[in-house]
Amino acid sequence: RNPAETISMLGRLTQWVRALLLLREERARAEPSLALLTAAASACKRAARWAEAVSLLTEMRASGFRLDVVSFSSIMSACEKASRWGRVLSLLAEMRAEGVEPNVVSYSAAIGACGRGGRWELAALLAGAMRRRGPQPDAVSCVALASACERGSQWLAALRVVLEMRCHCLSPGLAGYSAAVSACEKGGLWKEALAFHSAMRRQGLPPNASGCNAALGACERAAQWAPALLLLSEARRQRLAVDAVGKLAALRACERGQQRPRAEELIAQFGRRPGGALLRAAADAVAGPLPTSARVRWR
Repeated sequence: RNPAETISMLGRLTQWVRALLLLREERARAEPSLALLTAAASACKRAARWAEAVSLLTEMRASGFRLDVVSFSSIMSACEKASRWGRVLSLLAEMRAEGVEPNVVSYSAAIGACGRGGRWELAALLAGAMRRRGPQPDAVSCVALASACERGSQWLAALRVVLEMRCHCLSPGLAGYSAAVSACEKGGLWKEALAFHSAMRRQGLPPNASGCNAALGACERAAQWAPALLLLSEARRQRLAVDAVGKLAALRACERGQQRPRAEELIAQFGRRPGGALLRAAADAVAGPLPTSARVRWR
């Protein structure tokens, strides 16, 4: 196995420190190749070590290498994972200035970085440029755009992206469906939130706390206590730990649906688990103190 392959393998295992140590050893023997430096940048990408990746970019240029799309994309992805959206956009501009055409990985990194940085407008502009110039968007770039719109409270745009993905036979995956459920919560679309949540389950995607919380939040907004209780029941069957945010949303759904006895039952259940005291205090703040009979069950 040559050094570049070994560094790539270490990167896949997220062992970026070992990857950079091996690179240092290779430097002591001879001038590293572009392939070796790119493999090291890819290892940094997987661990979100953006500063180290940018340092490798400087070394590539100092060595007189002409960076290719793979080298640029690896460094951009490292910056994207660290939410360094300004750096990613600078790299995208440098690519074009050097005559390197961005690929789908480059665009996905740029869209994702803007989303993580709360710049959904820039993410949408990049997605539009990608459609006009090519390459064809893939599932990763579409999910990055949907997540950017959802984070920016552009719930309708996020839903449109996910629905377009399904029309083009692109699977939104766990991240895409989670963004759709969160968008539905923000838009007050509880039926749609439950539909996306069910679609995740039908596709065999593992349940996650953020998606469950968003679905419970949608039920809370619409005072839909029965679906909220059903979601909690499903989470228990799937051994998914619902956190205090989700539990409080279920309690509020019961309160808003004028189901105070059911809320008391939930509080009795939650009170026997870690964090129960904190949840009780939150419930009291939202709905007012519970009857003494319910309070006894907290102890």
